[in-house]
Amino acid sequence: MPETPQYRNIVDQQLSKLVEGDLLFKSELVSVYSRYMQDIPEEFAQLINEKDTKGLALLDHKHKTTYQVLALQQLATVFEQTRSTLEDQLYDDEVLDNYVIKVNTICETTLLQLRELQ
Repeated sequence: MPETPQYRNIVDQQLSKLVEGDLLFKSELVSVYSRYMQDIPEEFAQLINEKDTKGLALLDHKHKTTYQVLALQQLATVFEQTRSTLEDQLYDDEVLDNYVIKVNTICETTLLQLRELQ
């Protein structure tokens, strides 16, 4: 009976499925996605401050694959909710700040999981 692989976290599991044993490729992906998890919150906050729905849509589109590969549906949902809120103009600063906090939390958690793989 084959041994069940042991994963450190969900990110490890997702990347392991994708790379099919290629540890060099996995290391490269960890590096790329670590950079994304650092950049996304900064870019997101800037776009929120500017109330830039088009820029937010572009940032969201840029990271669609990231959401899928790392199983970050919750991040995709926050982007969708934020865009919808901005487009409907039904918000105050507290609502927008909460979106920024959610994105920061998701990205920080994911970054910690990625760092466990380095």
